[in-house]
Amino acid sequence: LDRVRSRHDTTSFLEAVIHLTSGVRKTGGSSNPVWFLWEPELDSLLVYSTSTARRLAHIKARPRVSAHLNSDASGRDILILTGNAETATDAPAANTNPAYLAKYSTDIDRIGSTPERFGYHFSEALRLRIHHARGI
Repeated sequence: LDRVRSRHDTTSFLEAVIHLTSGVRKTGGSSNPVWFLWEPELDSLLVYSTSTARRLAHIKARPRVSAHLNSDASGRDILILTGNAETATDAPAANTNPAYLAKYSTDIDRIGSTPERFGYHFSEALRLRIHHARGI
């Protein structure tokens, strides 16, 4: 996880999106772009999901997930994270999470929403506990 911590220290995970892959038995995985927060004290990522997202059922059945961050402009520095996902019952709602709003308020506005509406629709907090990181 040193590479994750190092990247966080140098870029503050300015990337807006990670690609989260949750296990689907027949297809091997379903990858979706999601907004996230790095939680350095927990070595985890926090994401918010709609309550109807299929990923919730996938994660409940098979909590093992992977996530990858975008490469740099030259196609290097790809970071692939693996771990387990769980419901983050202790996380604040998206619309009351100061760090989340600081990172995504412009994007929430850009998609024509408000923090309140966003928090209502993306009401399920998930924590991805990172066990392994590898870079390409």
